[in-house]
Amino acid sequence: MDKVTIIINESPGTMRAWNGLRLAAGMVGVDVEPIVFLLDNGVYIAKKNQELPVGLNEFNLADKASELMELGVKIFVCGACAKSKGIGKEDVICGVEFTNMIRLCASIKESKHVLTF
Repeated sequence: MDKVTIIINESPGTMRAWNGLRLAAGMVGVDVEPIVFLLDNGVYIAKKNQELPVGLNEFNLADKASELMELGVKIFVCGACAKSKGIGKEDVICGVEFTNMIRLCASIKESKHVLTF
């Protein structure tokens, strides 16, 4: 099965971040293995207890990330990026893995494509 690395730098309030996760879900449906890396402001996607304005609950990216992990998608958070934002392992949703650039580089090497959002 082909692997694709998806790097998301955007925070949960953007459509780019939302579309990155939607694309990962679509890839599962066509037998492609997406691997998602959250860098920079993208680490906020994994933050627990996101409260969105009324009417925007479908854009809760922590919930979307949890759904993806239930489908078998691996989601990684850059540990250095999270630390710089004051986010620890206790602050993120269950199943997200903290990692480093070496793991990202390995994923890029193993992937057929690399996409950034």
